[in-house]
Amino acid sequence: MQMTNYLCEELIVEIFTRLPPKSLLRFRSLSKSLYTCISSPGFIRLHTFRSPQKIRFTHENIDNNKIAEVVYTLHGEDELPLCLCPKRGYIGITTTIPFPCSNRFRTVGSCNGTFCLKTKNGLTLWNPSIRRKVRVPECPRSSELALRGIGFGFDPISDDYKIVWISYEKDTSFVYAVKTGTWCEIASPKPEFTYVRREAFLFKGVLHWELDSGMERCFLVCGF
Repeated sequence: MQMTNYLCEELIVEIFTRLPPKSLLRFRSLSKSLYTCISSPGFIRLHTFRSPQKIRFTHENIDNNKIAEVVYTLHGEDELPLCLCPKRGYIGITTTIPFPCSNRFRTVGSCNGTFCLKTKNGLTLWNPSIRRKVRVPECPRSSELALRGIGFGFDPISDDYKIVWISYEKDTSFVYAVKTGTWCEIASPKPEFTYVRREAFLFKGVLHWELDSGMERCFLVCGF
């Protein structure tokens, strides 16, 4: 892809990944090639890690009448959610979610500055730095298969963001690929289990779920 007659694509990427988000938003509207480049997963990932600002996003999860503060980092290799109480020890940001969303939304996960949010209306991918959001289509058979576990991460092999949906039907799970915008049915991970902690933890590019087999607690590592 040739974006200019004067600078090669590699040099443009090298320069643009060091610019602040506001500048990128302006450049993105100059041409289709720049828009495609700046919006690509690889560019967003590289820009995120080169950014001098380390931003954290915080919201309160409400579950079973209990309120827990959850903090997600937009930058960093190990994007684990942290429970902080009382509210201190970090620098937060205040922003408005630019799409209809109830107060009881849940953050499925964060990766390379992109959040996966789950609301009563479904799943949405949102990158506050570049003000981009993508509505995820409904998972196949979601109306008949209850959600058991869900995770969001980046697949370096296919250079794509993916969502993993584990259902209560033990032999059926689904993976959503952002590039294709489609869900793919896969075999559920083994061993058999009776309970899955719904939120997955992304560490070193691998999603982890806490499992309970009914007799003892174990950990399942699911990579994709």
